[in-house]
Amino acid sequence: MPTRLSPNYHGPCRRRRRRREDEESLIGTLEYSRRAGSRSNRRRADNNERRDGSRNSTDVLFGDNDEEYATDEDDRIIDSILPEKYWLGCGFNNHNAMTMVQFQRHLKQQLYNIKRMRRQNGPVSVWISSYKNIPINYADAVRCPLFEKLYRKLYFCGDDRISELYFNNFELNTVALATLTPVVYSKKLTSLCLANNGLERDGFIFLSRFLYQNSTLKSLLLYDNSMDGLDNDTMECLAKAIKRHPSINRVVCEGCKLGNNTDTLLTFVCGVNGKKSLSFRKNNIGGSQSIRALVGLIKSARVGSLDLSDNDVNDGNIFHLARALENNSHLDKLFLSGNRVISAAGRKALQTASWDTKSLNAVADSNHTCRIEMFGDHGDARLIFNNLLDIGKTTKFIAEFKVFVTLGASLEGDLSIERLSGTPLELIPQLIRMVSKASYYQPKFFFPGEDAEFSRDVCDEAIDLKNVYEVLRKYAVPLMFRMGG
Repeated sequence: MPTRLSPNYHGPCRRRRRRREDEESLIGTLEYSRRAGSRSNRRRADNNERRDGSRNSTDVLFGDNDEEYATDEDDRIIDSILPEKYWLGCGFNNHNAMTMVQFQRHLKQQLYNIKRMRRQNGPVSVWISSYKNIPINYADAVRCPLFEKLYRKLYFCGDDRISELYFNNFELNTVALATLTPVVYSKKLTSLCLANNGLERDGFIFLSRFLYQNSTLKSLLLYDNSMDGLDNDTMECLAKAIKRHPSINRVVCEGCKLGNNTDTLLTFVCGVNGKKSLSFRKNNIGGSQSIRALVGLIKSARVGSLDLSDNDVNDGNIFHLARALENNSHLDKLFLSGNRVISAAGRKALQTASWDTKSLNAVADSNHTCRIEMFGDHGDARLIFNNLLDIGKTTKFIAEFKVFVTLGASLEGDLSIERLSGTPLELIPQLIRMVSKASYYQPKFFFPGEDAEFSRDVCDEAIDLKNVYEVLRKYAVPLMFRMGG
């Protein structure tokens, strides 16, 4: 009696046929046409067409036949790296030809990494980058057999594997965006980096549409993609897409020339307002209107980190930032390194925002949460305020520490009783408890200075009763007698 096969059994021919049907349904634009002749002849013809560069870029990427990548011969053809002499024969100079060879080696390494990560059933991180930051033209990239294989692997594992995708110095024109759309639309993509891709209006519209349909992205990184010259409709579309995204908490926009157009900056700031971490490095930001737009980010209750390094912030604008910091309790980090030379008055304004020594009440009302970093050109004018956050101390500890230092209750000097003027009598017990504990000090704390940083090595466990005596004798007891009389 013949053996009956299970209805779920699929033979090798049927599996290959179903795989081909899946490719046609997924890619959509494929129309496979069968050629006459043996399969080996078709492979040989395709290989010759790749080498002379006569194939259309769409044909190279998608293929125009029904060959299966199932044999070792196919893998050897695809894994081959086109030599430098091939690119020289196509009209490339020596420098660009070497760049293409290095680009192929980079693709081969990415294929190996994808294979290894898929075997481990882990998330896939993919970098498509050029050699030494030299942009790769899309029409040249599709000539590489490795790029075709990388695309196919990303296509069929993109639904549930790709978690990080980086396009660095790789041109993304209209054709490239239309081709790579299925790769970008991964269900588990958490980080997308677009660096020096020549994105124009169509590119940013594509990014906006992607953000509307994606719900898993957490980090959006944009480097060296100029937004100067974009129309208002495009910027509003991008800003709304970022603002309405449910999970993005980090937005990096560096070298995008946002500061060249105030309207563009205002529109983009409205979109990213509320995200946890923001970076606007190298954007030529320095005008008064631009700084006032960023003041709204500082006052936001959800922004935790703001990077304004390598811009044109100067003394005329630093006071707006300082005033916004005075009553802020949400911003954790503010980076101002690499801006124009800020004078002692500007540095004093930042110091006052985080440590106002006019009175004890002013010290208590200062900003105790934001770490402000500002470095000079050579690292010699380095200022760090609220550096105690680095050792995991609470805001209450920082406030008490500032009051303690303001009083001058250190092991190196006497207590400044005149600073106690205006302190209510009911706070004297807490003040005595605080000044008696020199254990608030830790080695190598950074103390804010007007010109540069300096540190002190102090005892970790000492208890100074001398300060308690000074407070009682010179302030607490006379105050009680005055109030009693």
